[in-house]
This record gives sequence, structure tokens and C-alpha cells, in this order.
Amino acid sequence: MFFRHSIDKVIYAIIALVIVVLISYRPAYRLRSDMPQGFYATAEPCGPKRPVEQKIACAYWDSARMNIQWKYPRGRPLPVDVPSEFLLDAPALGAAASSDLTRQLYWHRLQEIWYVPDTWSETYEWQWSWASDPLDSAGQWLRDTIGKL
Repeated sequence: MFFRHSIDKVIYAIIALVIVVLISYRPAYRLRSDMPQGFYATAEPCGPKRPVEQKIACAYWDSARMNIQWKYPRGRPLPVDVPSEFLLDAPALGAAASSDLTRQLYWHRLQEIWYVPDTWSETYEWQWSWASDPLDSAGQWLRDTIGKL
């Protein structure tokens, strides 16, 4: 039998708060700031005294971090064709850096390392996107959870 007590409202509020915290505080995956080994042949950090090839690789890595990871999150496949967002706007690197052949080369390298766990960094942060469409968010959570099994 269910009896009402004065403390019931406090317990319900605590349970609701715990559920909101569990739903909202989730891992976020971002491409690492340092360029991975598979994207360019050497593991030296990007800097002004590096060869032009490494500067080009660093610029394409920055383009992937700024443009691509938001459109294609971790675990989602990258398209075969190079998207228009994956580009350089650096005249100092030369015309060869912005050529279609160079873009395709670095896009292919990005596709190779996209699923490597060391390419990504994991941080926990508050995410309130589920509140705008809770049913869609619950469905996405189920798909992600079942996909991990």
C-alpha cells in the first residue's frame, strides 16, 4: 500500500534531479589538438620552422578540427568525396596546398585515422540538446547504446 508522507516531495525532486544529471552530463568527443601520427609522417609538433609539407598537413588538420568534426561526429562515417568544408585559405602555403589532389590526399588520410581511438579526446560536459527533442534524443541514445553491445 502507498502512504503519503511529507518527505515524498523531496524524494521525488531528488530522483528527478539525479535523472537530469545522468542524462545531461555526457562524454563529448573532439579531435585532438595535436596532429596524429597517421595524418603526417612525423610526430613533430606544428610550428613555424617546419617544412611546408608539414605546415600544409597542420592546416588540413585544423580544418578537420574546425569544420569536419562538427558535421561528422565520432563514429559516423566520412563521405567518400571531399566535402567543401575541408579546405585551406592560406595563400602563404602556395597554390599546391589548395589543389584538389592535395585535398584528396589529406581527406584520404583523415578517413584512415577517423576511427582510431587515439585520434579523439574524451571530455565530460553538460549537454542540454536532449531537451529540445527528447524523443529523438532517446532514440539516438538507444541506437548508440545498442551499437556498443
